[in-house]
Amino acid sequence: MSDMPVTDLANAPPDLLSEVDKREPDSKLIRFRWLCALVVVGWAAGCLFLLLVVQLRGNEFTRAVLLSAIVVVLGAAPFITFLTKQWYVRRNEFRNRLSDGALLCYLDRYWLRRATVEQIDFSELTDQNTGRVSRDIRTTRPTRDKSGELFLKIYDEQYGIKAFMTPFILLLVISFANAALVSWLWGCARQFGATSNQCLVFGANPNLATAAMAGAYMFAVGDGVNSVRQNTLNIADVYWYALRLLIAIPLGVAVGNFSGATTDSHTLVAFGLGAFPIEEIQKLLRRITMGQIQTGDTRQVPDQLLSLEGVTVRTSSLLAAEGISSIGQLESKDPVLLAVRTGLEFDFILYLASQAVVRRQLGPSAGALVPLGLVEAQAIRQLVDTLNGEDDAQKARTDRAEGQQAASDGKANAQTTYKTQDDERMTRASKTLEDAAILIRAAANTDRTVTAPSTESVRTSFEQIAEAPYTSFLSAVAPRGYRIRDNRMLSSTN
Repeated sequence: MSDMPVTDLANAPPDLLSEVDKREPDSKLIRFRWLCALVVVGWAAGCLFLLLVVQLRGNEFTRAVLLSAIVVVLGAAPFITFLTKQWYVRRNEFRNRLSDGALLCYLDRYWLRRATVEQIDFSELTDQNTGRVSRDIRTTRPTRDKSGELFLKIYDEQYGIKAFMTPFILLLVISFANAALVSWLWGCARQFGATSNQCLVFGANPNLATAAMAGAYMFAVGDGVNSVRQNTLNIADVYWYALRLLIAIPLGVAVGNFSGATTDSHTLVAFGLGAFPIEEIQKLLRRITMGQIQTGDTRQVPDQLLSLEGVTVRTSSLLAAEGISSIGQLESKDPVLLAVRTGLEFDFILYLASQAVVRRQLGPSAGALVPLGLVEAQAIRQLVDTLNGEDDAQKARTDRAEGQQAASDGKANAQTTYKTQDDERMTRASKTLEDAAILIRAAANTDRTVTAPSTESVRTSFEQIAEAPYTSFLSAVAPRGYRIRDNRMLSSTN
């Protein structure tokens, strides 16, 4: 018989939320059925309202039923798809990055009070010898299970289906009301004429009102489909879609009247304005109103976020919408919630936060380190560890050499060979430190308010970055050169 592996269950690899993974297909199917039932029941209730309360009859009722069915189904389809498919993909993105000790680091930094209530043991984060956050975090299965369950609770509260229900229902109600209103406007225009005062809505004739609602609906559905495709849909987006449909007619009338458009062009303006992205409408309204009430100083404060590697104007505006206008604020924000609310990738948020640690320590001169790849805190931490002879590669070679030395006298030169490799590695690291100091001094010389630091000062700054608590968190969650060593399955032969 072949040898059978014996598994050490105490040291098995983390199986984070495995029961949730097993139930995921059933959960998707149940969620899909409930959402479809909600849409159908809501549409049926709306039709009964039109029949019994509004008392639509005949062709008007038939037209309203058919039009509302098309509008509601088309509007609900992208969101049902997201909540039953992409929502799970988005959640698993965080679960894949926050595993084992990384998840424990995350809870310790951002949800400590709640994790304490759940009786999660944070002592496993600490190295018993140094008293600092361990670089080789190993957690026990009970800790992993509790941490995983708590993360799921937090994620569902902040971004679960219950949080989506209120804006989703609100969007469907407004879409149904708009469809019914269009149906009524159609009948009114046929009976009294499109220019009749009896068919005006907020001062808009049927053509203008229909164009405004159609433009807003096109934007809501189109942007929703695009967000679902990019897997970036969030709760605030659905609220914005609902608001957009609600104010479509008044907004089209107001902007059209201000622009002095003719009747035909006013209709086109109303439709085009409805199809504009919400950010562009806000800019347009601010430009119009500020032009009327402010003619003074128009100077703007420079955007600090644009100095970070990879940040564009659009990225900066997304972060600003979440209250982040400076580099230092990136460290204080929960990266999971920030990624969810902005729609940006989780790894990209961590990349920006890692740059923020370096920028806060080195100031504007940190931008000069881009050619050396030292804009991230984890990269600087790895460089410092190499200089101190403490990085993983050096430790691995030392352990291997000791094992070879003990196993065979014929490999007596193993330690010497590995020591030579470590010396070469440290030499390259020292040269990198010198080059970094030169670049920082060159950047400082362009700004007379900054003192050009010496190589020793740069190394001290690098060591402070390497030992910063947030760097330890980033090294656990988004390692660059460091990996949290998950407990491995041990096997032996009989």
